[in-house]
Amino acid sequence: VGTEEERARARKYVKLVMAQRVGPVRLDDIEQHADLSIVDVPAEAVSFVTGKQGAFLRFVEEDFGTLLFFIDFSKANKR
Repeated sequence: VGTEEERARARKYVKLVMAQRVGPVRLDDIEQHADLSIVDVPAEAVSFVTGKQGAFLRFVEEDFGTLLFFIDFSKANKR
């Protein structure tokens, strides 16, 4: 079901979600991920954004129909 492009994006999203379960998600070349929005969260705001046991992240995902997770990425590739 879906176009090849949609299936490829779905596979990528599943890999990203699975990766966060075992450690930090890493993206080295942000420019090749035009379908993702990346927001720099200051270290002092991480606990607020996450919420108790990730509750706020899950709330935003549910309310807006999106996937949210923290990633490690090269500052040189930041957009």
